[in-house]
Amino acid sequence: MLSHSEDYNVYILIPIHNNIAETRKCLSCIHNQTYNNYEVVVIDDGSTDNSTEIIKNVYPDTTILQGDGNLWWAGALFMGIEHILKKADDKDFLLILNNDVTFDEIYIETLINCSKDSQNTIIGSLCIDSETGKIADSGPIIDWSKLKFSIKPLIDDNKDIIEGLDTLSTRGVLIRISIIKKIGNFIPEQLPHYASDYEYFIRAKNKEYKLIMSKKAVVFSNSSTTGIHYLDDVNGIKELYKYLFSIKSAANVIIWLRFTKLCCPSKYKILNYLRIIGRAFIASIIIMFKLKINKIKLITKSV
Repeated sequence: MLSHSEDYNVYILIPIHNNIAETRKCLSCIHNQTYNNYEVVVIDDGSTDNSTEIIKNVYPDTTILQGDGNLWWAGALFMGIEHILKKADDKDFLLILNNDVTFDEIYIETLINCSKDSQNTIIGSLCIDSETGKIADSGPIIDWSKLKFSIKPLIDDNKDIIEGLDTLSTRGVLIRISIIKKIGNFIPEQLPHYASDYEYFIRAKNKEYKLIMSKKAVVFSNSSTTGIHYLDDVNGIKELYKYLFSIKSAANVIIWLRFTKLCCPSKYKILNYLRIIGRAFIASIIIMFKLKINKIKLITKSV
């Protein structure tokens, strides 16, 4: 048993939109925790699979906030944080979870113990792909000169934490309420979905808060539930438009331009604006060429 104090209240935020089966697995993990001083807040952004009703029946102590389907990730977190800040003390914690993650029974306890080493640290969770067993996230590293994102290699250095990170994802991250009050809330009007977590924790780092990841606080994520669109899946003009401009797409040009404006060091901004637009142009050329080749194949086949 880990040593810990349950003087801290942990507010757990879980945005959802359908996928009730995954949500129930996550909630089950929470209710099996050795750390019991927590409150679960689910933000249901317009689910159509009776998520709210099922959660109320199975886990009646859960607080459920309702969206209309237009909150997206950052909007749901904004709503949840505003709700929590009305009653949380500075010493308390916020734990943000994806609804598709699972974890062991000492997960929260491990994060709390890790937080004791520093008042100015935000702690992420090592993420494993539940389907492949491979590391999905061991901490983001950003090369702004190339606008390249990678994960920090996991080194067996006898340390329980991973340091030197540029940002964090929200697939299991613990933040002190006092820190949230100083860095502010998410900005859904600028970044409604993708890149909103990266922007938030870059903002925290710029305010001198340390970002680390715990090797012992592990979450298992179901990658098949992601809404990311891949260029290889684009087979038409309409799909190309969605790939470049849909909120559901991780390649959304507008979102990346906004993210660069908010986060990129000044000396790389213009270069990365051009790089983002250039990548969109190249993607368009590739798809147009692909469509033309497919059309030629159809004509040849019909002759």
